[in-house]
Amino acid sequence: MALVLFSLRQWCHALRNWMASTVSLGKETLLEDGMPPAKKPRKLLPSLKTKKPRELVLVIGTGISAAVAPQVPALKSWKGLIQALLDAAIDFDLLEDEESKRFQKCLHEDKNLVHVAHDLIQKLSPRTSNVRSTFFKDCLYEVFDDLESKMEDSGKQLLQSVLHLMENGALVLTTNFDNLLELYAAHQGKHLESLDLTDEKKVNDDDYFLSGLSWDSTGQWRLRDVPSCPHKGIVLFIVLEWAQEKRKLSVLHIHGVYTNPSGIVLHPAGYQNVLRNTEVMREIQKLYENKSFLFLGCGWTVDDTTFQALFLEAVKHKSDLEHFMLVRRGDVDEFKKLRENMLDKGIKVISYGDEYTDLPEYFERLTSEIAMRGRTGVPKEGQQLNGSAAAHAEIKGKTLPSGERLRPLRLPRESSGLSGRFCRAFAFPQDAALEHQPRPRSCAAAEDSLGRA
Repeated sequence: MALVLFSLRQWCHALRNWMASTVSLGKETLLEDGMPPAKKPRKLLPSLKTKKPRELVLVIGTGISAAVAPQVPALKSWKGLIQALLDAAIDFDLLEDEESKRFQKCLHEDKNLVHVAHDLIQKLSPRTSNVRSTFFKDCLYEVFDDLESKMEDSGKQLLQSVLHLMENGALVLTTNFDNLLELYAAHQGKHLESLDLTDEKKVNDDDYFLSGLSWDSTGQWRLRDVPSCPHKGIVLFIVLEWAQEKRKLSVLHIHGVYTNPSGIVLHPAGYQNVLRNTEVMREIQKLYENKSFLFLGCGWTVDDTTFQALFLEAVKHKSDLEHFMLVRRGDVDEFKKLRENMLDKGIKVISYGDEYTDLPEYFERLTSEIAMRGRTGVPKEGQQLNGSAAAHAEIKGKTLPSGERLRPLRLPRESSGLSGRFCRAFAFPQDAALEHQPRPRSCAAAEDSLGRA
């Protein structure tokens, strides 16, 4: 009996030692790593990672801003922005109790947010001599106050990846009102230009248009020292410069920037103004047909009126397009539905992971891969030019599809009556709609005198 008890004690002692060593081993593993074993990196899609930076247009949506500065509710969604504006208006005593309750009720019921925004702006900026006419600007500045200090490290990692692609030739446009990317670049000692399609502060006349034009040593148009975009003519020219990669390190804000409150697109009339400039829209659509767009943080942006008009409805031959959209996988059924819907429109929906926190690391790897391939150079002779390169070749005077050649026109200083419309008609004769526009007399005379010379 004693022998049996001794053996039993030995067995229990051995079992306790084994269990203790197993637990200890588990603890040691966790302590050494500091975290559970890392997830296997998600593979990069071959058709995307083999792109060169100059073949890409990055479209920055709400999701990126929300990831960069999650403490700012106004960056997360339209509803968040309107709620933040409403809160600011209430804090500044700009609304009566009944008005604020009505707006709160509309937001709670998720009524048409565009119209809610329009009504709120009207309350803050009535077309009267009322002192409140300037308060919309105050509310906007309050909402977007001190953005730089609210950026998180993971968000800065995202912005650094975007900036890296821009420096290697990628174009960037955004539907966001913030200037987070520009602020981050400035902190890195680099200047990014904000191109605001809605800024109408400058007068729409020939003198202003010409004040930004000059000819460089190769006889090409150049825009110099244009701080912002006035109305139609100059806007088109700036978009052309941006699309042809002549305005490097610039961000095209198609809905405006909060620093120009009168221009930001928050109501139906604003959308109509953006879409009404058909020449500008056409230039962006040309890029969409000739480059690959990479949509970042654009999950909600697909419902945006301008987004749909530009990319989902107007463009034909969608089966020939190859664009990409990075999204969180989230709900499997929703992800599958979005992927099928977008694929019909020429957009490949790609999951960067199951969590929002997976995006910075995934996008950094993708950016490094693309930037590395971008160092291999430009297309060789015989390779098809993308839309931007083709436009650049036309301006340089290479043979056009019609067999015509462009002859650079060096304007004398006295021909200051040259209008933006004629500039476009002369520089792009393949556009039949503009080709037959009547030219100002002074311009025709200037051209004739140069021809005789």
